[in-house]
Amino acid sequence: MFAQILTPDLYRPSLFALPPMVTASTMLALGLKVLLRERNSRVAVCFFIMTLTAAVWLSSYAIMYCAQSAATAAAWSRFGHLGITLIPAAVYHFTVAALQIYKRHRLRVRLIWALSMLFLSTVFSGDTLLTGVRLYGWGYYPIYGRMGVLFIGFFFALMALSLREYWRAYRTALPGASKLRSRALLAAFCIAYLGSFDYLAALGFTVYPFGYIPVLGFVLVVSRTIRRYRLVSITPELAAREIIQAMEDALLIMDNEGIVRVGNHSACRIFSRSEIAIEGASIAQLAQLLTPSSDELAGRMLNGSLRDYECAAHNGTMALSVSSFAMRDADSKHIGSICMIRDITQAKTAQRKIDRHIERQAALYQINLAATSTLELRGVLNVLLERLETLAPGAATTVMLLGKSNQELRKVAGRGIDETAWKSEPAYTRATHPVLRRQDIVEVADIRSPDGDGLDPAFFISPGFRSYLGLPLIAQNRVIGILSFYFRDEHRCDPEEMSFLRSLAGQAAVAINNSELYERTSRQAIALEKAHRVRDDFLSVMSHELRTPLNVISGYTKLVQEGMMGEINTEQHKALHKVSRHADELLFMVNSIMNAAKIEGGAITVDYQEFFLTDLLDELKTLYDYPRGKEVNLEWNYPRDLPSMQSDRDKLKHILQNLINNALKFTDFGRVTVAAREIGKPTGVELTVADTGIGIPPEDLPLIFDRFRQLDGSRTRAHGGVGLGLHIVRTFTDLLGGTVKVSSKQGHGSTFIISFPCADRKHAPAKPTNDR
Repeated sequence: MFAQILTPDLYRPSLFALPPMVTASTMLALGLKVLLRERNSRVAVCFFIMTLTAAVWLSSYAIMYCAQSAATAAAWSRFGHLGITLIPAAVYHFTVAALQIYKRHRLRVRLIWALSMLFLSTVFSGDTLLTGVRLYGWGYYPIYGRMGVLFIGFFFALMALSLREYWRAYRTALPGASKLRSRALLAAFCIAYLGSFDYLAALGFTVYPFGYIPVLGFVLVVSRTIRRYRLVSITPELAAREIIQAMEDALLIMDNEGIVRVGNHSACRIFSRSEIAIEGASIAQLAQLLTPSSDELAGRMLNGSLRDYECAAHNGTMALSVSSFAMRDADSKHIGSICMIRDITQAKTAQRKIDRHIERQAALYQINLAATSTLELRGVLNVLLERLETLAPGAATTVMLLGKSNQELRKVAGRGIDETAWKSEPAYTRATHPVLRRQDIVEVADIRSPDGDGLDPAFFISPGFRSYLGLPLIAQNRVIGILSFYFRDEHRCDPEEMSFLRSLAGQAAVAINNSELYERTSRQAIALEKAHRVRDDFLSVMSHELRTPLNVISGYTKLVQEGMMGEINTEQHKALHKVSRHADELLFMVNSIMNAAKIEGGAITVDYQEFFLTDLLDELKTLYDYPRGKEVNLEWNYPRDLPSMQSDRDKLKHILQNLINNALKFTDFGRVTVAAREIGKPTGVELTVADTGIGIPPEDLPLIFDRFRQLDGSRTRAHGGVGLGLHIVRTFTDLLGGTVKVSSKQGHGSTFIISFPCADRKHAPAKPTNDR
């Protein structure tokens, strides 16, 4: 059908079509202008709909005048009645909206629209309203049937009703813009209604339809009226009404008897009632819809004594805050009340989220604090379970840790259950518990189902627990245990709660792991301390027990050597000398062990005294004046005027003995040189022990001062020793404020240089005569 009527061959140009088409365009443009200017207000929308219906009428009739066939003209006649049948309803709707009486006539407006739609349906469902078209001098024109006559009566009745409303508004309005606007609109519609003469041609009278002329007059008058007065006056009353309706809070204005006189849209939403149902209702009836409801609540709403009273509506799903204020006249007499009701559901939800977040952060902080303030496992577990008890009231929480075998779970702590009875239940294993099998969070809605296998359902079902949540405790990338929750109802964690529990389980795992490490380390420290004590006691006892017989051997050997027990021959003298020398070496070794034990125990002390270094070197020279059994020369190179020293003489002597013994031990042929010189006069002395022995590999130089260190065991074992000499050298040198340096080349020997500060010569005692 559309394709047929849009064929250009079906139409011819007609001058009669031009005026109605121009009028339709002007009418539509005016409607759009008002719609944009009034920012889509209700009155502007109603005005636009009215102009749109008129534009549809005039534009369709303009095209109908150009039709060359009756069928095409009849089609456009029906399209034109899409606007014509709706014009009465659109005009009346605009009238009550412009005069701000829509609420009062709301039902009437709906009835008028319903009747208009009924007439519109007859246009396309039969020929009771339109029986056809007739060709006149200006073109084809529709012919009305019986329903058309009824529609004309309906049209004139609504026109009269609209004019009456404008006349009444004009008569009752106060002088000003509102009165002038009502008068101008009354005049404009009186002009527009002259266009109803177009119905004469539809009733069979040969009268040219000049209705577009009054419509143009309507456009001129209305456009001038709107430009000067606008469609709605912005008065304090209007502003107050719009503000009330735009309020997010519900507003109820009651009279002295508690009858609601004004209620806004928010009040309608909260009480689930229309505006008509709210206005005129009793506040006592509305208060019954709130929880908790009472006569006292209605009374306080009426007398204006409520301030931020919290209640609920819609079966507790909506949280409300109610405040009321009394209205008084000039004589302070109570004339009514204003009640404001605020929907605080979102605020309450947000506050609950904030409170939960604070509680969770506090729990994480407490667990972190427990992890840093105490390393005792039971203390950490108590803090953890106490915080979880506040976060999950009514739930049972348990902590199980993997044992030494990493297969069996130990039940270490529980809250909300009989802990003793729980621990007496059979233990879980890695293979039976679902959390350890998956190594991830496990949620079970009903532990009585097959999913509850491995969760000890029998023990927890009897106290009334139903659902389960288990989290693995992971520390250092390994599972160390399980944190479990048992709930009395079906519990599902949202993503936010799950993220928090993961964080909590992570911190708890770290704290528990640190506690276990601390306890393990404490036990190891105790065992190590015991072992050290046993070792030190052993070394001390053995050294003491060894020194006693060695001193006896050395003493009796010297008595025999000196002939105190009879004459001895040369061979016997050599043998006794060798026994005495080895006894002294063994005694020196025992003393080294004793010194090492004192160093380890922190019991070493320094006995400062002033002495001459030359005397000490002379004493050592005498001590080493014996045959060594190999081609090694021990050379001494030091001046006679060396300064005095303020130090521990015995420890310095021990240092030099250790260095000389090592040099002699690892030198099979060549020489060992002991030298001394004053450096940076008069600040210190430098002592050097150099040999031409086997030397030390470069990679071993950083290790030679370690305790019990013997390099290349297969070689050094041939030379003996316990590996304490150089360790004592370094320790005693540091203790005396000196430094030790070593240089060595494998196969060419080693050189040890030690430096010490000296006493000021001015305070040194007179050097004794030395005739050596």
